[in-house]
Amino acid sequence: MMNSMQSLSNTNKVIVLGATGLIGTELIKQLIELENVTEIITLGRRAPSINHEKLRKIEIDLERLDAHGEFFEGVFAVFCCLGTTMRQAKSREAFRRVDFDFPLLSAKISKARGVDHFLVVSAQGASLKSAFFYSRVKGELEAILKTISFRRLTIARPGLLLGRKTGERPVEDMAGWLVRGLKPLWRGGLQKYAAVEASEVARALIENLFGRDFKVDGLEIVEINN
Repeated sequence: MMNSMQSLSNTNKVIVLGATGLIGTELIKQLIELENVTEIITLGRRAPSINHEKLRKIEIDLERLDAHGEFFEGVFAVFCCLGTTMRQAKSREAFRRVDFDFPLLSAKISKARGVDHFLVVSAQGASLKSAFFYSRVKGELEAILKTISFRRLTIARPGLLLGRKTGERPVEDMAGWLVRGLKPLWRGGLQKYAAVEASEVARALIENLFGRDFKVDGLEIVEINN
C-alpha cells in the first residue's frame, strides 16, 4: 500500500486524536501499513478497537490533555480528527468543546513540544462569517490555527462523509445516498462539496504528510507552510 511513500528513509512517530471516529479509524488502518511510520499513539476517551504492535493506545480525558504533554515528545506529526455533531453533543457548548477547544489545545501542546506538522480535519464551508454555527466554529478554529507557527499546517475540508455503517446517522445516510447519486453532476467549483469516502480523506492526509498531492472530489486540502 502506498509504496511511493514507503521509500522515505526516516522513521516517524505520529499521534492520532479522534482515532475511534470515521476518518480516524481509516487513518490508523492506513498508517499501520506504512513501513516508515514506526509508532502510532492514539489519545482519547476511548481506545480504538484495532490492535497492532505499532499502536500505543492511551485512554485520557482530553480536558486534561495539557497535563500529559509528554506524549507529544519526539512526535513528527499530529493528526486531529476530533469532531461531533449537534445531535450527539446536545448543546452548543458541548459541541464547541469537542470541535474547537480540544483541537486548539492539542495544537498548542503540539507546538510547545516541537511537533513539525499539524493536520486537522475541518469541514467544507468553514467560515467565520457563516450563518451556521457548525461552520462558524470550524472557521474560527481554522483562523486561530493559522496564527500558530507550525512548520507545516494542513487543513482538510471534506464534504459529506461516506463510509459509516448504515443506520448510525439516518439523516446523513439519506443525504449520502442522494449526493452519491448526483455525484456526476458536481463540476468545477462544486466538486469540493461532493460526498467523499472517509478512506479517501485519510489517504489524502497521509499523502500530504509526505509531500504528495491526492485530489478527490468532495475534499479540499489547504496547506500553510511557515
